Amino acid sequence: MRIHKRFNTIFHRLVFSYILLIILTAIFMGIASYLYFSNHFNREIEKAHEVTLENVSSSLRHQVFDRMVKTYAELTVNKLNAEHVLFFFTNPVKQHNAKIGEAHSYLQYLASVSEGTIRSIDMYYKHNRMLISSERGYRQLQGSEPWPAVEWLDGMDFSESSLLWLDSAPLLSGGAAGEIILAASYPYVPGETNQGYVVIRADAEALARQLGGSSLSEHGSLLVAGPHTLYGEMQEELPSEVLQRLRAAGAPSGSFLETIGGSPYMLTYVSLPHADWKLAGLTPLGDFYRGRDTAALTLLAIGAAAIGLGILLSCLFSARIYHPIRSLAERARDLFRDGSPQRSGREENEVLQINGLIDNLSVKVTRLEHTLQANLPLVKQSLVTNLLGGSPVPPAELEGLLGLLGIAPPPYWSAVHFRFDELSFSRLTVENRQFLLYHFIEQFEDMNTGELVCLGVQASGRGVSALVLARQPDTAPLLRRIDSLQSFTCAHFSVVAAAAVGSWLEEAAGAALAFREAEAMLQYRFLFPSRELFHGKEWLERERSGRALDGSWLAQWVKALRAGDVPLAERLLADWAEQLRTGGFSAAYARQSAGDALHAYRQYLFEVHLAPEEVLTGELSLQPHTPGDLAEWQRWLGLAAARASALLRERTAARTDYTVDKVKAYIDAHLADDLSLNAAAEQVSLNPAYLSRMFKAATGINYVDYVTSERMNRAKTLLSTTDTQIERIALLVGYANPAYFSKKFKEAFGLSPSEFRARRGDREDQAM
Repeated sequence: MRIHKRFNTIFHRLVFSYILLIILTAIFMGIASYLYFSNHFNREIEKAHEVTLENVSSSLRHQVFDRMVKTYAELTVNKLNAEHVLFFFTNPVKQHNAKIGEAHSYLQYLASVSEGTIRSIDMYYKHNRMLISSERGYRQLQGSEPWPAVEWLDGMDFSESSLLWLDSAPLLSGGAAGEIILAASYPYVPGETNQGYVVIRADAEALARQLGGSSLSEHGSLLVAGPHTLYGEMQEELPSEVLQRLRAAGAPSGSFLETIGGSPYMLTYVSLPHADWKLAGLTPLGDFYRGRDTAALTLLAIGAAAIGLGILLSCLFSARIYHPIRSLAERARDLFRDGSPQRSGREENEVLQINGLIDNLSVKVTRLEHTLQANLPLVKQSLVTNLLGGSPVPPAELEGLLGLLGIAPPPYWSAVHFRFDELSFSRLTVENRQFLLYHFIEQFEDMNTGELVCLGVQASGRGVSALVLARQPDTAPLLRRIDSLQSFTCAHFSVVAAAAVGSWLEEAAGAALAFREAEAMLQYRFLFPSRELFHGKEWLERERSGRALDGSWLAQWVKALRAGDVPLAERLLADWAEQLRTGGFSAAYARQSAGDALHAYRQYLFEVHLAPEEVLTGELSLQPHTPGDLAEWQRWLGLAAARASALLRERTAARTDYTVDKVKAYIDAHLADDLSLNAAAEQVSLNPAYLSRMFKAATGINYVDYVTSERMNRAKTLLSTTDTQIERIALLVGYANPAYFSKKFKEAFGLSPSEFRARRGDREDQAM
């Protein structure tokens, strides 16, 4: 209990803190040093491995892999020397037996000049079902004898490369474990059937010769890990999980530590370039770590000595620091002599005594500051709203309000108005909208400096208004701040914030005029929806221009609609929109012009007897009551015009088909009657000339020719199927003059009616 009370005093706490700090520092330095030496040893070993592996990798690549690739290139590219080898890919064996021996000799030659690297070269000729091997000679399969080697090669994927590196191919003739195999299709033409395969084998002893001569083999082991085979020798068997980790490594080179047989090992690897194989060095770390353990014991002894010395020094330093604190605590106890309980003695925490005095004295000050801070947003809201709204603020009151906000009265005033994009802003929930507005204003005001101060408040709808106070009428810093704020809003909320900046004025009352200018400039988003910042005199001059388009474009557009010329109507809309953007027209006039175009379109629908609800369906039904932007209006009016034109064409085509079908039915039912164009036109209540044009457009022939064709076909049918007299048939198909009927019939079929009937009789006699 006594010890616990002593720890309440500053003196004992300082001593304990120093001791704890020294102990922790010594432990930290010991661990850090231990880790440093361990990492240093590991890094040195890793560097030695990297140099050795790079040299061995280069030697392997040159002596084994490059030599096999060069042999393949010699066979397939140097067609002059390899003529006999490539001959049987496209030519039959018959009558060319001598070339088989020449091909076999050339393969043996290529294998012999490889300095013992290449074990065999096998050529598989699919068309001739033949194998020529430098090692096994010549073999040709007979009939339907299965050929497992070629079937296995056909199943390999040569789509990305004509060369495949393998370490295991049991289905190839003569395949054995411990081989390095290069398999290639011939010729390599992506997407086409190959004519055969080239298989080059290198004995694993070629790798062993390269691995055995390296300096790394004196301290550890060198290994080559293929997809299925491990080349090289080591003292301990390599666990399967270590081998799997080595093969799965995706980096070109690297290293990691593993425990094998209870001993630590470092495994460093590099990827061989010609295949998905790894060259790895495996070194035991036991001998290297003995020096590290000696250094660790030395550090431990130094740390213990440092802790003892630190305890002595901490007592001396604590005594010197504690003396002024004790004097201050005694003065604090004297101030407590106001009737409250007193506590004394060195066992009482002196800091708590001093804190109690400070807390009692600062309560009223803190409450006053909290009240003032709580009212600052209301002060700012009132000030900004009054100045931007044009309400007069007396100079003395203005200076006092600025003082509460910590702002010195500036010589220049302006205003900025922000408006958020309606589509992206409307997608936010009510909570997220308020969150956006709060952080938008906070971010804007956080950029305030002594030269430029901005005070923002939420505006009605989806915007923010800001009062700008500056030492110099320089717009550039303000524009940079606005750009940064727009980027912040887009990045964090995916909302576009357009902004407009008013003019600089030398009086606070001018802020209202600057704000009205900013509001007016933001209206030009209707013409330029992709523009996010408006400032400068050009927009104010445009607002005061009072220019207007003549009404001819609207008349031409309606005329194009009536003529059904949709491309012309779209070009007129494009010209109209371009004139509004580049012609210096005000935003208010542009909105009015868009409304005039909509009114003209609705009048056109009334003229052509199209109901708006019939045309304005689907996407067109989403036309807003107030314009979004000019490009949306142009697109909407173009789609609406095309839709109306399409409906009119469909209506006209349906009416034409109905009329023509009715005329055809009338002709078919009245072939014996008067079928003049006037009579047919009277049946469908149309002008004869208009009916003639419509009929020819729909059928491809004129009305008279169609009637004649129908009458001749009916007469032909009657002559073929009845024994009615020709004069009677002429009357039945509308010809009162039999001679004229015979003339028209002969013109249609090349025979007179009597000749046509006579031929029918001849055919009947022959049939009997």
